[in-house]
Amino acid sequence: MKKNGFTLAEVLITLGIIGVVAALTLPALIQNYKKQALKAGFRKAYSVLTNTFNLMQDENGVRAVSEDFSSADVLKSRLLEMKRLNIMNECGTRNGVGRNCFSNSQLVANYKNYSKLAAISGSWFDDGQLILGDGMIIMLERQSGEPRGLFVSVDVNGYNKPPNAWGHDVFTFELTKQGAFLPEGAPGTLYEGNSEVLCLNTSTSSINGLTCAQKAISDPDYFENLP
Repeated sequence: MKKNGFTLAEVLITLGIIGVVAALTLPALIQNYKKQALKAGFRKAYSVLTNTFNLMQDENGVRAVSEDFSSADVLKSRLLEMKRLNIMNECGTRNGVGRNCFSNSQLVANYKNYSKLAAISGSWFDDGQLILGDGMIIMLERQSGEPRGLFVSVDVNGYNKPPNAWGHDVFTFELTKQGAFLPEGAPGTLYEGNSEVLCLNTSTSSINGLTCAQKAISDPDYFENLP
């Protein structure tokens, strides 16, 4: 009686084809997964921070505005009081102290701008950091001079996880004088007029990426087109 089945050669050919297809498709699938994870992290960070400032309003009876905080330290102290943030560690100003913290020099050495062609400007993140229980890092900056801006940046997946690049896993928001918490570059923020030139694929500026949060919100294909 004749038995139905595959020969060894047929099995090997089939496995070879499967291997070739996997080799061609897996990198794209992995890359897409990473981009979707960054997208989810960004949305979570924006939601967490927006809810935090809304909660401040509920507790104080008035909306928090940028001028309520004379320095980033004042804002950091207020955030430390927000139990819902699940803050695991407080880092010092400019020079990290404590577990999982990092210094200004480490930040510049390990973080890139949006195009990944240059290091970021560390001065935008060094007025104090907070590390949350899920690893997300909140980084504060209070600009001196006029106009004074109060900025809150986040690394959505933490210091030890790539890509560590502005506009990829690092995003900047602003608490405005009117009390709005907005992605930097949005109408009403200090850098709305430069929103396009500060989120470019080819720029080597150390602040290229500052306004990418606005693009991440307004462009549905933003994360699919990361450089």
